[in-house]
Amino acid sequence: MFFQRYANAVTRHPKLSLVLSAVLFLLFVFLARDVRLNNHFAALFSIDNEDNAYREFYREVFGADDGLLMAIVQLPDDDATAMNQVFFSHLEVAVEKLEQTGNYNRVLSPVSTSVIRAGEDDEIIIDPLFADDDISDAMRLTLLRESPATGGRLVSIDHNTVAVIAEMPTDFDRFRKIQEPAEYFRSTMNEAFADMPTVSVQFAGIPFTRIGILELMLRDLFLLVPLTALIVGLVSFLIFRSYAVVWITLLTTMFGLAATVGMMGINGDDVNQLTITFPVLLMVIIVANSTHFYHRYFRERQFGADQQTAVSIVTTRVGKAAFLSCLTTAIGFYALMTADMKILRSFGLYLGSGVLVSYIGMMLIIPACLMLAKPKTGNISTFTGKDWVSRCVAYSTSVRGRRWVTAAGVASLLGGGWLGYHIEYDYFLKDMLAPDHPQVVAGEVAEQKLSGALPLEVSLLGEPGAFKQADVLKKMRQTGDWLHAKGFGDHALSMADIVQSLNHAISGDNAIPDSNEAVAQLLLLAEGSSDAILEQLVNFDYSHARIRVNGSDLGADYLVTVKTEFNEYTETLFAGTGVKARMTGEAPVAYEGMNKLSRELLESVLMALVFIVITIQLVFRDWRLSLGSVFPNILPVILGLAFYALSGQSLNPLPGIAFCIAIGIAVDDTVHLFARFNEELQAGKPRVQAIIDAVDEVKGALIISSGILTCGFLVFLISGFSWNRDLGWLGAALIVIALFADLVFTPAVLSFGDARKDKV
Repeated sequence: MFFQRYANAVTRHPKLSLVLSAVLFLLFVFLARDVRLNNHFAALFSIDNEDNAYREFYREVFGADDGLLMAIVQLPDDDATAMNQVFFSHLEVAVEKLEQTGNYNRVLSPVSTSVIRAGEDDEIIIDPLFADDDISDAMRLTLLRESPATGGRLVSIDHNTVAVIAEMPTDFDRFRKIQEPAEYFRSTMNEAFADMPTVSVQFAGIPFTRIGILELMLRDLFLLVPLTALIVGLVSFLIFRSYAVVWITLLTTMFGLAATVGMMGINGDDVNQLTITFPVLLMVIIVANSTHFYHRYFRERQFGADQQTAVSIVTTRVGKAAFLSCLTTAIGFYALMTADMKILRSFGLYLGSGVLVSYIGMMLIIPACLMLAKPKTGNISTFTGKDWVSRCVAYSTSVRGRRWVTAAGVASLLGGGWLGYHIEYDYFLKDMLAPDHPQVVAGEVAEQKLSGALPLEVSLLGEPGAFKQADVLKKMRQTGDWLHAKGFGDHALSMADIVQSLNHAISGDNAIPDSNEAVAQLLLLAEGSSDAILEQLVNFDYSHARIRVNGSDLGADYLVTVKTEFNEYTETLFAGTGVKARMTGEAPVAYEGMNKLSRELLESVLMALVFIVITIQLVFRDWRLSLGSVFPNILPVILGLAFYALSGQSLNPLPGIAFCIAIGIAVDDTVHLFARFNEELQAGKPRVQAIIDAVDEVKGALIISSGILTCGFLVFLISGFSWNRDLGWLGAALIVIALFADLVFTPAVLSFGDARKDKV
């Protein structure tokens, strides 16, 4: 009744409907005026748990390990004299310039980091080696390579390669904050060696990787999304032969996007790294539903209906189905709000709300524009007649065919489910960029010639004075050796290494002294270093110390496993000392968080599918429809998981986003098919005939919408961002699978049993 009344109103006053939509659009734009891209990096994996809270506590003491800008300076390895005083003079000028800006808490380099050595009168010196020090080039390199603070970390042991590391403040945790100091760091290092053609400078570290990722994301947002919209519009025109179809869809999409961002503005939120995908998701929903509007409109016009009657039928029939489709999809997205991770809850909230508001936009804009534009029918392909789809449906609904098709569908679900159950979750930061991206290449150089570019922090917490005890320092040294055995860097740095190196310089014994008194004397000597080297490794009362490790990107799964083993090892090692050791910092917390994000996103998608099936049962009140919805909605996800399992790939957050897209298109097509099926039942047709006729009527819209969206997603294959490329092919594949399930498996399930005439 409501839809009929609304259809009468919008066909009589289409201009009023468009004015209302314009007012709402401007209101949403106004509400969205303060919304920005929230690139707070930790928000992507943030969980309200002890590990994340400890990470924040640790950062307050020792600074942010994810704020390290690394420059890798390389000279020809075949030139034994390349690393000479001239080179170090250039390096010193660059470091001094960086230190003077105030953008960095500290700059670590071969010319600013303490090196332990004996002076002219055999006194022990623990200070940096400056470029003008009276020392030979060979001796300089030897000392730098033997010192624990520089050897392997800032100066390569076997190559003519050095590193400069600038530590940014802890609150530099967003793109806008790190971009300027990172660019200044890059330009300063490049300028320093501009007149030395044999010197190459590359840049690594988490900040540069994040900048590279976000720059690609923003480029794709402003390039690929419009390009995708252009392709969708072009394909839509080629199919419908109507300019009106293109601009009506564009207007409706703009309304949905503005409404979603406006809701973020009302809630005081920004677009984050996950909700940045909402333009693509909303475009899927809008294009899929609007295609049903256009297809039904042109069909009614071809059958002789006048303009007002055609628009009225479209608004009443398709509008009702679109409402059920959007409501079901929104409920599915709202199910994501049950996740533990805040970023997933916001993703579910805004996507679900965006779908519902986009429906309002469709109902305000599409019928009114159809009334005013009066698009001609053109040469629309309706896919009618005894084509391959009709033959497939006829077989699927036959007595023999329905059994075989349903059995094949169930076997696919069970087999895919079994394979998907054994899927592994893993995440590599470097995999988010192309293998030839400058940050990836620089990271590989850091791994091959230095100790690596990915920082790993070990926190050791005890009583005041705990880390002045010889036995504790020996266990700290053992911990560094254990990490090395697990593949995390060859050159861990802790105060135990400083004490051992000082003891070796004084006594010739390359070990930590046995007595606390001897340790205290060595620590007193270290406290006099000009770069405050101990302050970098232990707090003021010696109750909190750290081990700094740089290593390779070995993946989240391995790191989480090692972290568990580490906890067991150190609990035994430090038993009775009162010292608690734990891995912390960006890598362990972020990688575990990304694995959790992948797992929760997939679990939430599966939960959303359950809610969708339940909603379909409540709306249509037919168990066969609910069962029939399982194949097009769940089968793409299950087969997607099976593909990852068979190909040996591990899951990262990307497939979960693609599965959300699959939900959008699958639910839309399924509900429109069910709605048309109920229309045919209400006309008094037998169940099997109602199924055949329903598919015959909507298959054109299903194939057209799926074809348009598949072309749109394939545009993402040209992205420089690996996740977007994967999203392109995976999204296209899932849409094709959902279409196949709607046209083959669903009719087979619906054909079981006697006819029922349940009303929507």
